[in-house]
Amino acid sequence: TSLVLSARGGKIWGDYPVQRGFALGGIQQVSMSSLGTLTNAGILGTLADTVLRGYSEYRFFGDGFLLSNIELRLLAWPSSYQKIRGTAFTLLAFSDAAWVWKGSSQQTSSPSIGVGVGFKFYFFGLNLGLDYGIPLNTPGEFPKWHFSIGEVF
Repeated sequence: TSLVLSARGGKIWGDYPVQRGFALGGIQQVSMSSLGTLTNAGILGTLADTVLRGYSEYRFFGDGFLLSNIELRLLAWPSSYQKIRGTAFTLLAFSDAAWVWKGSSQQTSSPSIGVGVGFKFYFFGLNLGLDYGIPLNTPGEFPKWHFSIGEVF
């Protein structure tokens, strides 16, 4: 069993192209015209901003953000990390919270919070995951499934 924490933030001052702003929502996603849409491939993780499960991709957009993620992970198979021989199965529970600003105004009056459960399947270096995220305090949002390749954060 392990507890994984992540916190990050960012701020842009001055003028910037809209596509260079911070996008929060869903699992990390990068759009590049020549490559199409790539979903959280750990290979492109540095190009993506955030992980806010329970929300649609790019649900929140702005020039500033604060984000925290917490996951409780349980190795379901094999019985210990020392016994992993190429494949493993992990269960998890998570909570993600984010604040987003555009200019001097905050996009929501309170943090956008998503909670849920998921699993990860590790197969010879490839980490596949499926998470079910529930948005807690944003009207009009419904629970969502999120598929990931690589670590989410």
